[in-house]
Amino acid sequence: MRKTGKFPDGKHSNRSVNHVVSNNDNSAIVLAYFHVNPHTSVRAVSVETNISVGSIHKILKENKYYPFKLTFVYLRPTDEIRRLEFLT
Repeated sequence: MRKTGKFPDGKHSNRSVNHVVSNNDNSAIVLAYFHVNPHTSVRAVSVETNISVGSIHKILKENKYYPFKLTFVYLRPTDEIRRLEFLT
């Protein structure tokens, strides 16, 4: 490492993610992954497609995909009374 400033082949040699900018082919691939499974992580898609995480974020942002967590709210029988009281 001192000679070249790089890690020798071995421990860090499996980090071969291409730093690809977004194009139509990559956009189609990434959007298809998220269409099939919207709960997929960006890192998992990056490993699977060999597209950098930054490029995936850029593709998602260009296509107006935003991270969010879906939360289900269960109403109780008393909630209807509270909502009506709040409105009056």
